[in-house]
Amino acid sequence: MLVKMETNTVKMKTNIIYLLIAACIALILSSCSVTKDNIKFENVTTSENKNFLDPTTEDLEKNENKFVIYNDGTVGKFSKLKLVTKMFSTPFLLADGNLKIQPADIKAYKDAKYYAISQKDFYTETQGHVATHVLPGFAVRVKKGDLNVYTLQLYDGGNVYKKYFLQNGSAGKILPFSIDLFNDYAKENETIVKALKAKKKKNPKNLLELVDSYNNSMSLTTR
Repeated sequence: MLVKMETNTVKMKTNIIYLLIAACIALILSSCSVTKDNIKFENVTTSENKNFLDPTTEDLEKNENKFVIYNDGTVGKFSKLKLVTKMFSTPFLLADGNLKIQPADIKAYKDAKYYAISQKDFYTETQGHVATHVLPGFAVRVKKGDLNVYTLQLYDGGNVYKKYFLQNGSAGKILPFSIDLFNDYAKENETIVKALKAKKKKNPKNLLELVDSYNNSMSLTTR
């Protein structure tokens, strides 16, 4: 009788252990499936979600959207997007507090303050390594309109300077800013042409003011 009771006790303990193992396995599998779903969501393809169908930058920037455009053209939209810079590490973007996005994986992005585009798509002569407002190697848009102006921070003999670029329309090529290029884009606008000729000092501040004037005048004529 005693032997039988001990046998039953051993069986009960064995069953309990099996139940605990089964429960642990189920919990692990459940956890893995959630992680897999999250990864699948982050890497959603263009065919699965209409929000990732190569939208134009204009569409993306509506409603103060924060987003990144990956190298393959897919887009990730986020509620938060932050530039993170640390000593002895490459700056990166942190999306929604937990997703780390490397500069090499994207060609453009917009956070709460800036829209920036990777220089690899338009300027490869000198590599930018400065990360004060945007990722290193990314040009920030400082003027938006019919003419867009971008600045790229570069090193020169230990000093940091800004190189300016001009883009005619959202689909135009991004080219190094020059008076001749500006004249060519604004040649139909007599007011801007006269103002350019009248400017004795053509420093960046004066030229940016003229770009603003040009964009405002073009905006008025298209209303």
